[in-house]
Amino acid sequence: MPYIIARRSEIQNGSIQVTDLFPNQSQANLVNDPAPQGPFYVRVPNMGNSGFFRPVLAEIGDGSIVFAREARGLVSYIIKNVDAVNGAGTRTVTVTQAETLANAILARAQGGLALAEANINALLVATLGAGAAIDAGDSTASVDAILQILAGEQYVIEAGYVVQDAGGDHVVVLADTSLGATMRRLVERDTSWQVSFNEGTLAGLVAARPNGFAGNTATTPLVAVYNTDGTVYNG
Repeated sequence: MPYIIARRSEIQNGSIQVTDLFPNQSQANLVNDPAPQGPFYVRVPNMGNSGFFRPVLAEIGDGSIVFAREARGLVSYIIKNVDAVNGAGTRTVTVTQAETLANAILARAQGGLALAEANINALLVATLGAGAAIDAGDSTASVDAILQILAGEQYVIEAGYVVQDAGGDHVVVLADTSLGATMRRLVERDTSWQVSFNEGTLAGLVAARPNGFAGNTATTPLVAVYNTDGTVYNG
């Protein structure tokens, strides 16, 4: 499904909304209409690289590596779902490496650049070395999940989660229950958001801002729309 992702750091949750999506929550017929798409409030990603929910990893008695406290955001997602296949003595992506990767991914999103699997894998190789990929080794990361987090979905890992076992292997994530389901989502084949993109509210949000935004004179568009495969939707 398509994702609306904020491109500017001065955007705050709820400060931008798309009002012309059908059905609107206030007008929807709960019997005959599909789930409301609007109003759609643009959300900013929780990177998880600062504050109390920045991940802290610890080695416990049997040599396993665990999350020492609850952690949230894209950095934690990377640690949990990416296998550092070239790690020397460890298969766990370090917090520093995960922050480097998360910031590189965010930079592409803020630049309105593609975040397809090949693009993300190139970032992984640049940080972790040759052979790193979202599906290499025991990695279970996906483009779709990364886009969801960039679009503002919550990602929460509980304290004590084992990310590397006593044998030194990255723990395979069989069913990732850490990703939330709180976002209102666009319907892929629905024409409402496509019309908005071409001639409505979204059209203004994805266009350059000649007068800036929120006191910032930069002309960078406020948002980009991404397809599920990480390519940028251009209409």
